Amino acid sequence: MKVKNFVLLIMTVVVCLFVLYPSSYAQQDPSQNTSVKKIIIQEPEDIYKLSVDEITQSKAGQAFKNENYEVALEEFQKLNKQTPNDITILRYLGLSYDRLGQYEKAIESYNKALMLFPYHVPTHFYKGLTFLKMGETNKGINELTYVQSSDPEGIYGVKVKPILSQISGKGVAQVEKKPWNFYGRAGWMYDSNVIVASDDKTLRGANADTNAMRYELDGRFVYRIFERQTEQVSVEYGVSQSLHDDTLNEFNFHSQRAALQYSRIDTFFDKQWISRLRHDFNAGFLDDNLFSIANTTSLNTSVSLMQQTLASFYIRYGYTQFGPDGSISTLFSRDGHYAGTGMSLTFFNKKQTHWISLGYGWDGADTSGSNFDYSAQNISILVHTPLIEKTSVDFGVSYRHANYRNFDGSLFTDSRDRQDDLVVLNAVVSRSITDNIVIRAFYRYFNTRNTNDIFENRRHISGLEVNFSL
Repeated sequence: MKVKNFVLLIMTVVVCLFVLYPSSYAQQDPSQNTSVKKIIIQEPEDIYKLSVDEITQSKAGQAFKNENYEVALEEFQKLNKQTPNDITILRYLGLSYDRLGQYEKAIESYNKALMLFPYHVPTHFYKGLTFLKMGETNKGINELTYVQSSDPEGIYGVKVKPILSQISGKGVAQVEKKPWNFYGRAGWMYDSNVIVASDDKTLRGANADTNAMRYELDGRFVYRIFERQTEQVSVEYGVSQSLHDDTLNEFNFHSQRAALQYSRIDTFFDKQWISRLRHDFNAGFLDDNLFSIANTTSLNTSVSLMQQTLASFYIRYGYTQFGPDGSISTLFSRDGHYAGTGMSLTFFNKKQTHWISLGYGWDGADTSGSNFDYSAQNISILVHTPLIEKTSVDFGVSYRHANYRNFDGSLFTDSRDRQDDLVVLNAVVSRSITDNIVIRAFYRYFNTRNTNDIFENRRHISGLEVNFSL
């Protein structure tokens, strides 16, 4: 079965299940004798190691009740070590930090609690109050507005109404979470092999210019057109531009892209599954000439199957049309169907400050030109660790083997079969300047070995970039 037929079959089945299968979190409200359904997000059972009574009657709980917050903090720290990953202990730990004026540590504790269950209303409530004390009014409003929409008639929903009303001065109805975000990136880098030329100078030309400085700009606007607790629909529009110096400005690349994404949360086997169905349109221009038009549909699902782990699965299918196909389109046309599937498994430490991710995937192409039909397997490993405050480092290595099964080298200097073996090393140091600005220094090394010398090459890319969001 060809790549396109196989992937179309798989994606049709998966998408039908994704769209048509009734969500396990949609349950009939037993208090209402109507057909209206109430959305209930089921809390994972393992986020409560101790009961509320056990915590409040403990030495830590009693100290907090008596407003002896220094003792409470010390005791809750001990309790957290003895009984890690308890969402109530982490919340009280955050409250103790808050009462002592250590607001950043309070937010850190709340975030750890929300990693266990992102929809925990009490934690969002106290996190919002701490943001207000820090002077982070917009962040506080976002947290408290979430509480209001999630629990309008509950204890915390009732508490939050006068707070939001006082902040806005115009009533709660005037306070809404911003429905859009903008993400930008500006980078400067050195590329040793822009044209991906062969290592063999006799094949590429001894005087061929291959290296250049490159400047990159990228912007992406995201607008959420629909959102509730368990579902979200968003649209995106992005633009990117790369500029080369030296004699390689013919490789300047511009792209415009648009996307539609549907996200939802389901509960299966007592686990929260986050799924995203997405379609991307991308138009690329090389030196102001149309290079490619790509349409890609993908489905990604993530779930924490065990404590301190995250498993992700994906499948994608697309059709891409390129520019001029060369003198013999039956050999050199890259127009065709592209597909891939794979998974990754990430392991975190208890504080979730360090992690390691392992990945495996397959991708392939069924193109009009036989020289670009391929099947590839990919494996990767990525490690993340903090260095000093607000600074972290990521290091990754990946290996890819691609077999170009119908390659015809009769028109090339080297006519042997083409089988790529690509190793990529990647190192990144990131420094957070503010919550919305991150500076990164990076280095990437590409080494492609091949049975055909024309396609053997090496490449070094290093530089700096600034990432920001609005």
